[in-house]
This record gives sequence, structure tokens and C-alpha cells, in this order.
Amino acid sequence: MNMDQAAVFFAGSILVTLGMAVIASGIILVNNLIHRYWKPLTWFKYEYKAVYFDPGTGERINKSEEPTLETKDTK
Repeated sequence: MNMDQAAVFFAGSILVTLGMAVIASGIILVNNLIHRYWKPLTWFKYEYKAVYFDPGTGERINKSEEPTLETKDTK
């Protein structure tokens, strides 16, 4: 490999690397713009309400209340 071929290879590798960096930064820029201004399409709205039951008594448990350490009297 003589000096001319080495210089062309060196310059080519630098230019290819810079080109890949420009393409990657362009993709990131477009992705950020799409993410910022894109509003998701809503076809339907589904609300899930879970109902919990105590397996021992079969009573409905309200999960919106904070649990306490007190126990119920089962006499």
C-alpha cells in the first residue's frame, strides 16, 4: 500500500464516519420532533374496574382505601 492509497483510505473512512454521524443525528432529530408533536389516535376508550373479593368470606374488598393493621373480630 503506497502513500496515495493510504491517504484515500484514511480520508474515505473519515468521510464515511462523518456521513453516518450526520444520518444518525438526523434520524434522532426527526424522531424527537415526531415524539413531541404526535398525538396518539384513540379508537375507543376502555376503563377497567377491578373488583376484588376476600377468598375466605367472599366479601368485596375496597382497594381504594389504605390497608390497616387492625383485624376484624370473627367471634
